[in-house]
Amino acid sequence: MSIEITLTLTIVSMTIMLLVTSRLRIDLVALISLCALALVQLLPGVTPFVSNRELIAGFSSNAVIAIIAIMIISAGLERSGGSRIVAALLLRLGRRSNEHLRNLTMLSVGGLSGLMQNVGACALYVPVVRHICLRMNINPGFLMMPMGFAVMLGGCITMLGSSPLIILNDILPPEIPPFSLFEVAPIGIGLLISGCLYFQLWGKHFLPAAEQQSDTEHNERLNRLYGVDCQLHTLHIGAEFPLSGHSAGEIEEKYKINIIALAHQQLSLSPHRDIIIPAPCNIGVIGDPEDLLRLCQQPGVQRSERCEPLLEAISATNAGITEIIIPPGSSLAGKRIRDIRIRRSYGITPLAIYRHNHVQQLQLRDVELQVGDSLLSYVSWRDLNRLASDKDFTLIDQHEPKLIISPDKLIIAVSAFVIALALSIFSPLSLSVSLLCGATIMIAGNVLSMDDAFHAVSWKTVFLLAGLLPLGAAMTNTGSSQWLAEHTLSLLGQHASEINLQILFAILASSFSLIISNIGATIVLTPLAIGITTSAGYDPRPIVLLIGVCASNAFLLPTNQVNALIQGPGNYSAKVFKQVGAGLTVSYAVIAISIINLLY
Repeated sequence: MSIEITLTLTIVSMTIMLLVTSRLRIDLVALISLCALALVQLLPGVTPFVSNRELIAGFSSNAVIAIIAIMIISAGLERSGGSRIVAALLLRLGRRSNEHLRNLTMLSVGGLSGLMQNVGACALYVPVVRHICLRMNINPGFLMMPMGFAVMLGGCITMLGSSPLIILNDILPPEIPPFSLFEVAPIGIGLLISGCLYFQLWGKHFLPAAEQQSDTEHNERLNRLYGVDCQLHTLHIGAEFPLSGHSAGEIEEKYKINIIALAHQQLSLSPHRDIIIPAPCNIGVIGDPEDLLRLCQQPGVQRSERCEPLLEAISATNAGITEIIIPPGSSLAGKRIRDIRIRRSYGITPLAIYRHNHVQQLQLRDVELQVGDSLLSYVSWRDLNRLASDKDFTLIDQHEPKLIISPDKLIIAVSAFVIALALSIFSPLSLSVSLLCGATIMIAGNVLSMDDAFHAVSWKTVFLLAGLLPLGAAMTNTGSSQWLAEHTLSLLGQHASEINLQILFAILASSFSLIISNIGATIVLTPLAIGITTSAGYDPRPIVLLIGVCASNAFLLPTNQVNALIQGPGNYSAKVFKQVGAGLTVSYAVIAISIINLLY
C-alpha cells in the first residue's frame, strides 16, 4: 500500500470519525478534510494526487449549483402562497376518510419532493398538514410522519429530489454514462407506493389516533412535551417587593418564571429582559406552580384578577402559547437567543426548546438555535401574523395566520419551475444551468428578492458537499478505492455475487446516512462500489444508483433535516421513529434492490 493510499484512507477515516462524533459542525469537518488533503501533499516523498483545481472544484460543481438553485426555487414556490392551494385541494379530495387523506397527502408531497429538494418540500408541507389537521380536527401526529417519510420516498422519483442523487453524476468517472433526470423514476415510484401501503397495513399502529385533542388535552400535551405549565397567572407587584425596580430578566432568573406581560403606565406584551419592573404594577407570568408559590410568598406580591387591561391583553383572542420551528435556511440557526434579542425583535417570549427528544427550559438565552428546534413561545397574534411571512420561522400552531396568496407571483413561480424542468429535459443545457435559469426567473419576477434567495440556501449543505467532493477524487486518483475493492473481494470470496454486493452496499449506504450524513455516505461509498463491481466484472451503474437511493433510507432516527422538521409538530419521541422506521427501512432496501434487478 503506497503512502498516498495510506494518507487518503487516514483522512477519510478521520472525516468519518469527526462526522460520527458530532463534535464539530459538519460543514467545518468538510473544510478540514479539504485542507488536510491539500496539506499532506506537501510532505516529503508524497506525490501530489489531487490538483489545486480538483480541491476547489466542488464549489463550482454541477451538484453544488443544482442544490443552490433548487433551494431558491423551493423557497419561491413556498413564498408565492402555493401551500394554501395545496391544502385546499387536499381538504376537498380527502374528506372520504382519514386514511384516504393520509394516502393523498403522501402521494402529493412525494410527487412534489421528486421535483424539488426534500427539505424544501417538507418545509412547504408542515404548515399545510397543520392547516388540514385544524380544519378536519385531526391529531397532527397522525399525518406528520407519513408526510415526512413520503418526502424522502418521493425524493427518489427524479435525480434532483435528494442531495445524494443530485451529486451522483458529479462523482461518476468519465467512462460511466451519467443518469438521466427520470432514470431513477421506477424506483422512486415503487418506494412511494410501498410506503403508502406500509402505513396502511403496519406503520399506522405506532402513530397517534386521528382524533384531535381538546384544548385541555392540547395544554396537557405541551406540558408533557415541554414540561411547562401553560396556565397564565396575573400578579400585583407592590412597593414592598424586594426586587421592584429591578429588570424583568433578574426577576425571571431568580424565581424561574417567565414574565409575558407588564401593565404599568403602558401595557407591554413579551416585555424585553432589560425593562424595569416598577411598583406598583401588574404582571402576567407563566411558570411552575412551586416557583409561582415561592414568588407569591414574597412581600408585596399577590395574585390579582382586577387589572382589566392586562387580562384583556393576555386573553386567548389576543395572544397565547404557540410552537414555532426553526426551518432550514433560517438565518437564526447557529445564533444564540440573547444575540438575536428575540423578545425585542420579534415579540416572542421563549418558554422552552424541544430538540431531538430533549427539552431545555432554563438559561434559554445561551442556547444556540439549530434547524429543527421547536420553540414553545408566548406571543401576541399580531406579532405572529408578522412571523407568518418571515423565512426564519415556520408556524405550526392553531393560531397560524392565513398566508396571503399572490396570483401573479404564483404564476411566475410555477412558470419558472416548469421552464427549469423543460430546459433540463429537452435542451442540451445541464441540470444545474437549467435550474439556475429557473431560480433567476423567480428572482427577476420578484417572487423572491436577492436577499431572500441568499437566505433560502442552506450554506451548511453547500460547504459540506464542496468540502467532501475532493475526497472522492482522492480515493480514485490514489487507487484507494481500487485497493479497498480488491481486499473486500478477497474477503467475500465466492460470496461476491452481484446480489450480495447490492445488499452489502444498501446496508452500508443506509447506515452511513444515519451517522455521517447522506452526502458523506454517497461520496465515500460510490468510488468503493465502482472499484468492487468493476473488479468483479459487473456493471457499476445499478449499484451506484442503489447507493444514491439508499442514502435517503434514514427513517430510524430524528437526526436528519426532514425528521427534525416533523418531530416537534407531530410530538414524536425517538422511540416512535424507531418503531415506524425499522420496518420501513427494511422494506425500502428490499424494494430498491428488487426494482434495480428487474429493470436495470
